[in-house]
Amino acid sequence: MRPNMRFVPIKTVEQQAMLALHRARQGYVKARTAQANQIRGLLSEYGFVLPQGIAYIAERVPDIIEDARMSCQGCSGSSCNA
Repeated sequence: MRPNMRFVPIKTVEQQAMLALHRARQGYVKARTAQANQIRGLLSEYGFVLPQGIAYIAERVPDIIEDARMSCQGCSGSSCNA
């Protein structure tokens, strides 16, 4: 053994379960943030600039989609019938 080696106590099953839960949540938050950034980036290409934050996307995107549908009423393309 090395003289400066530190030992860590063994984790209980409950501690391991809690760590797994936190890791899973962290993965979901990371995926949600990536999706929000992708939506924000795509919208900015069309001139819709949204501030950072999930709440702004949830608040503004439904209105943007509705406005796009209304302005596309005259089109006959299948891309407008979402």
